[in-house]
Amino acid sequence: MAARLHYRSIRSQFSLIIISACFAVLLFVSLLFAGIEYTSFRQTTAEDLETLAAILGKNLIEPLLNKEKNRHKTEAQEILASLTKKPALHAAYLFNKKNEPIAYYIDSEAIPFVQNSIEQDFSGDFPDEWKQGEVTSIHFGLKHLSLYSPIYYLDTKIGGLYLLATLSEIEQRLVGLLLVVLLAGGIAVGFAWLLSGWMQRPISMPILHLAETMHKISAGNIYHLRAQKQSDDEVGQLVDGFNDMLSQIEIRDLKIETHQKYLEQTVRERTAELTRTVIDLDLSREQAESANQAKSIFLANMTHELRTPLVGVLGMNELLIETSLGSQQRALAESVQRSGRELLELINDILDFSKIEGGHLKLELTKVDLLKLIEETVRLLAARAYDKGIELLCNVDPNAAWEVEADAQRLKQIIINLLSNAIKFTSSGHVALKLSRSTNNHFLFEVCDTGIGIDKEKQTSIFEVFSQVDETTSRLFGGTGLGLSIVRDLTIMMQGNVHLESEPGLGSTFQVELPLKQEKPFFAKLSDSSRGRSVILFESYPPARDSLLQRLNDLGFTAEAVSTQDEFLQRLRNVERDGECFDMVILPDCGCEGSEELTLLAKNCCRTVVCQQRNMTESAQSSDVIEIPKPLLWSNLLQADLVQENEQESLPYPAIKLENIPLSQTDNPAVKGKILIVDDNTSTRELIGFSLVDSGWQCDEACNAEEALVAVGNELYLLILMDINMPGTDGLEVTRMMRQQGVKTPIYALTAHGDAKVFELCHQAGMQGSLRKPFRQKELFALLDANTTLNSKKQPHQSERWSL
Repeated sequence: MAARLHYRSIRSQFSLIIISACFAVLLFVSLLFAGIEYTSFRQTTAEDLETLAAILGKNLIEPLLNKEKNRHKTEAQEILASLTKKPALHAAYLFNKKNEPIAYYIDSEAIPFVQNSIEQDFSGDFPDEWKQGEVTSIHFGLKHLSLYSPIYYLDTKIGGLYLLATLSEIEQRLVGLLLVVLLAGGIAVGFAWLLSGWMQRPISMPILHLAETMHKISAGNIYHLRAQKQSDDEVGQLVDGFNDMLSQIEIRDLKIETHQKYLEQTVRERTAELTRTVIDLDLSREQAESANQAKSIFLANMTHELRTPLVGVLGMNELLIETSLGSQQRALAESVQRSGRELLELINDILDFSKIEGGHLKLELTKVDLLKLIEETVRLLAARAYDKGIELLCNVDPNAAWEVEADAQRLKQIIINLLSNAIKFTSSGHVALKLSRSTNNHFLFEVCDTGIGIDKEKQTSIFEVFSQVDETTSRLFGGTGLGLSIVRDLTIMMQGNVHLESEPGLGSTFQVELPLKQEKPFFAKLSDSSRGRSVILFESYPPARDSLLQRLNDLGFTAEAVSTQDEFLQRLRNVERDGECFDMVILPDCGCEGSEELTLLAKNCCRTVVCQQRNMTESAQSSDVIEIPKPLLWSNLLQADLVQENEQESLPYPAIKLENIPLSQTDNPAVKGKILIVDDNTSTRELIGFSLVDSGWQCDEACNAEEALVAVGNELYLLILMDINMPGTDGLEVTRMMRQQGVKTPIYALTAHGDAKVFELCHQAGMQGSLRKPFRQKELFALLDANTTLNSKKQPHQSERWSL
């Protein structure tokens, strides 16, 4: 009801309130009168019934005292029959002193009413109360009134009288009262409605006027309108407050309008200023992009320019080492060679860091054999480790030897940086490279060392740019501090993570976890017919012994290891005494030179004797002992010199050659062919010319495009080495011009660039491959030897030739 009033006008609300109040008062008064009437009627009826019972009681004394039974019953029945004149009295019973009914009266028209009433009265406690009652008892039912009155004679109870009357008359009176109330209420409500309409006007009219004014103002935003005040009461105060609020709104709107004009002017000025700023920023961005592009071009060109003189420095120095030098001169030349290689690594690190920082480094995904990549990396750094007198270990879990999809160059760079860093900071002990699978089936590369370790406070910043473990001016270990930063950035690019565990003085462990896409398992092992071959390993350094023993067992050998020379000799003597033989014995460096008895006994008790060598030289080789460079890898153990080819399962890559690759082909002085060297750098041309002396190769030189085009027009060459960065017409354009002229000679790029985009441009120009500066002489001869067979064999696949 209250909720419905909220949707009515205030005039209707006032009228409904007044009418509701009047109706409530009328209802209360009517209920009060009805209650009074009901109570009064019951009391009057009870009094009348008592009076009647007293009168009848006196008249019934004589019948009750009469001893003639039939006679007093007849008299009593006649007396009770006189009650027919009482329409409200429907039944009467006379009881003797034994409480036995001796006479009664029942209204024949109200028999059902009498039966229901008697059942109500004579159930429960009322009968006992009436039997034992000495005074008059009255019982009010819902529709009837019953009375029991004892009859006394000379203060002795001689009987009792039960009277039953109806209360239907009160219902008739209440109905009449209800009709009167309804009639009076209708008249009162009508009068109240008319009266409320007149009385509520002084209150509702000002409020309605105020509401109408508010509606006009809100609909048209006409804040100059004012409500008319009609009284000084609370409604008048409300009107005054509303008008005052309108005045405040007008003042506020005026201020807002003034401020809005100021803001619009400010916005226009700021927008113009912002537009100028955006234009300046766009210009700055374009300049930054141009500068960044120029920086990239500069770095690429600078790298090329830095590598080009290194070709002469390292190449000429390599030729110098091959000549007859004194010990002191050879030591100086080798020092120059090491410094040149370190300078080349420094240039590579700076270039890679610049590419990563500028976002120009892109991953080139190819299928990579992880086992082959690990072994190639270990071979590359083995000499550096053994020169410091430390062991280099390699452990690959067979479950991790997979062919995966990855960027082989960048993955190898991560491993090289970690291994190089570990070797640099390790003075004794070992450096171990491990490949396994993590708990989430990713590939886990670990590099552990026994070096100086890293303090806890420095471990969080060790991967930052230019950060070093030892940053003092008196530090023992040099470096740029870019290696680990490059490792972190490359790992992130491969969606992996890198982790460090280290304690000062106890070494460090770097873990690189990479989610590489798996292609197929690629682990070489012995065939079923060759598994179980017996091998005895002599190794005194425990980590190296455990590593190699695990490797032999993984490959399928039945291997055992000894740690001392006495133990080894005793084991061989026992085998010789028992007439048995090992399939293979693996000896360290000292096993071949330290004891003749040991070597001789090993040859007698073993079918194959393998001696690990840190430095392979021609003088150390022997027909009885197979010498293999350390560390002993899977490919070494499975090569044809140790296990017959028909006893191997398919190998993932060719066996490594043990003999040194000669730097010049002096054993075959016959002319093998003529090549053309096109390079504007004199040192590069001279280096290649000196390298080819007494090799059977002849070469012509050209320092620019014009000389190169004249040369190919006059001579048929077997191979052309083309520098792609030359003043004027570059090598790419010269190659295209040669191809347009019909030149079919294989052309290889001489370049210091390492970007795939550069190689792609070379391929599009018509080149067959590349020779990166600075190159080693064996790389040059490998390229020349590969092209020697082009006249008699099918040319190699393009991807194979680009791998040079």
